[in-house]
Amino acid sequence: MEILHIEEIAAKIRRYASKNLNEEQTKHAMILPFIGALGYDIHDPFEVSAEFVSDAGKKGREKIDYAIIQDNKPIILIECKACDVRLDKDKCAQLRRYFAAHTSAHIGILTNGIQYNIYSDIREKNIMDDEPFIEFDILNFDSQLIPHLNHITKHGWNIEEVSNAGARLQIFSIIQRLIGDEIKKPSDDFVRFFIARSAGGVRITANALTYYRPIVTDALNSYLDNYMNRRLELSKVQPRTKSLSANIADTEGIFTTNTETWAYVTVRTLLHDTIDVARIYMRDQKTYCGILLDNNNRKTICRLHNFGTWNEGDPNIGQNAHIVIFITDSGEKFPIQYVEDIYPLKDKLTAAAKRVDGKK
Repeated sequence: MEILHIEEIAAKIRRYASKNLNEEQTKHAMILPFIGALGYDIHDPFEVSAEFVSDAGKKGREKIDYAIIQDNKPIILIECKACDVRLDKDKCAQLRRYFAAHTSAHIGILTNGIQYNIYSDIREKNIMDDEPFIEFDILNFDSQLIPHLNHITKHGWNIEEVSNAGARLQIFSIIQRLIGDEIKKPSDDFVRFFIARSAGGVRITANALTYYRPIVTDALNSYLDNYMNRRLELSKVQPRTKSLSANIADTEGIFTTNTETWAYVTVRTLLHDTIDVARIYMRDQKTYCGILLDNNNRKTICRLHNFGTWNEGDPNIGQNAHIVIFITDSGEKFPIQYVEDIYPLKDKLTAAAKRVDGKK
C-alpha cells in the first residue's frame, strides 16, 4: 500500500515551515499529518500514543513524543523537535535510549516536521544504527523513496524488507555523503590516489598534498560541470523537453499572473503519469485562464478564475479564486486559497484529462 497524499501534506507543511513554530505546534501541524499518511489512526491513543512512557531515562521514566503501537507493543518510536531545530547526532541520544529499552521497536524516527531521519537496528538487533537508512526533506520529497517507506506503513508493515532494503540504502547514503565531502574538500587519501595515478614518481609529502589538492578540486568540479552540460545538451534533443513557454499561448492585452503559471506547472506535474505533458497547454483569456489538452478548446481540462499576482505575505492568491475542473461538460468548482490547494485535486484532474483525451 502506498503512502497517500504526500504532495497534499507537503503543501500544508510548506505554509508553516517559515513560521518558527515551537515543538508542540510542530508536532500537531506538521508531524501528525505525516503519521496519518503512513496509515496510522492519529485519533486512536492505543495506536498512536503521545507522550509514551519509557523506562530508559537516567533519572527514571522518560516520555517519547509518539509511539506507534501494534499488539500492545511499540513498533515505531518518534522523537520530535521544533521545525527550526537542526537535526544532528546529538539529538539522537534520547531516541537511542528509548530504542534500547523497547525491544519490540525496530524503527526510530527523528524529525522536525520537515527533515526526517529514519533509523533501524540493521547492524545489531535492538541497537539503533548510528546512521539513518532513510533521510528526506518532505518539502523536496523524492517519490523513489515511497516503496521503502511503504514497509513501515500500517498496512504494508514488513520489518524484514526494512532490514533487507535498509542495509543497501544505508550504505548508499553514506557513500553519497562521502563523495560530497570529497568534492567539497578532498581528503589526503583522496589526493594521494590521484597523485599516484597522474604524477608518477612524485614523492607524496605534505607540500605535495598542499600543491595538488586545489588541482584535484578544480579537476573534479570541471568534470562535473562538463558532465552536467553534456546531459543538458542531450536533453535538448528530446521532444519531451519542450519548454513551458512554448505551451503558453500569447494573447494580446492579457497579463498572465505568476499564480496562473504556477498552477499550470502544478497541473502538468500532477498529470505527468497520465498524459504526455507536452500535450498540455495554457491559454489565458480575459475572464479566466484555460488549461487545455492539445491546445484545443474542446479539450479543456480546467479553468483558473481570479488567480491574481501573489506576493510574499499575501493571505491568498486572489479574492474568490477557484478552479473549475471539467469532469463533466459543466465542470466542477473548487475554491483555491493557495496554488498548493490544487494538489488534493489530482484525481479530479486525472479524470478530466482522461475524459477530454477521448474527444476529437
